[in-house]
Amino acid sequence: MGLAIAVNFINRSNDSGNSEIVFFGARPSDPPLHTLRFHNNSGSTQTFVCFQPPLGATTGLAPAWFAMRVANGVEVNFSWQEIYDLIWMETGPLAAGIQFSASEVVPASLTTNNRIVLTYTDGIFSFADQGPGPAGELQIATQMIPPNTASIGIGMAGSPINMVQAAPYLTTTFEPRINYWVTVADVVQGELMDLSTLSSKAHVAFPPEVTGMTVTLRQGVVVGELGWTVQQGLV
Repeated sequence: MGLAIAVNFINRSNDSGNSEIVFFGARPSDPPLHTLRFHNNSGSTQTFVCFQPPLGATTGLAPAWFAMRVANGVEVNFSWQEIYDLIWMETGPLAAGIQFSASEVVPASLTTNNRIVLTYTDGIFSFADQGPGPAGELQIATQMIPPNTASIGIGMAGSPINMVQAAPYLTTTFEPRINYWVTVADVVQGELMDLSTLSSKAHVAFPPEVTGMTVTLRQGVVVGELGWTVQQGLV
């Protein structure tokens, strides 16, 4: 086995001052830590990407939730907790290639504190009035904001997984559904990807009570093509 790298996903949503990096500290009530192990057996350096598109989506835009360049023969263990966030960022019009580094990340749950308002006062965007919304959903309402200026969405472990253009006086409802996919792409973490252009991608479903999965990128049967192997557990 070659070099192994472990990456505990940064939980920026718990960093109230945005001045230091905070790694997950699991509590008994927290969701379990999930780990995705990536083996690069493709024969060349690749940028490994994990993303969470809406269920059934094959077109549209989705952020690169996790992205890391990995040399051939190297293994990466990527770990996180399934904790949701509410997010906004000044982006201008949404388009593929925009890189998200969320301006504000607020922890949320699917039962409490799952609704928030994006305000715009004296030229400054800000979240306010977080409180309860419909169970099982995450909602972001907007006040009088300038159009095509900001984007809103949801994240997991502090990094965006679904973003949309914010419009004035509109309530946007997100129905989170766990939907992990992996691919290789020339992107950086947080960059918006055009789903229709992604190739060599694979779905990764964690069975009940399973918190570890392994994906291996390998050379395909046809020269120049790549393929994925998805296995249960950390192998």
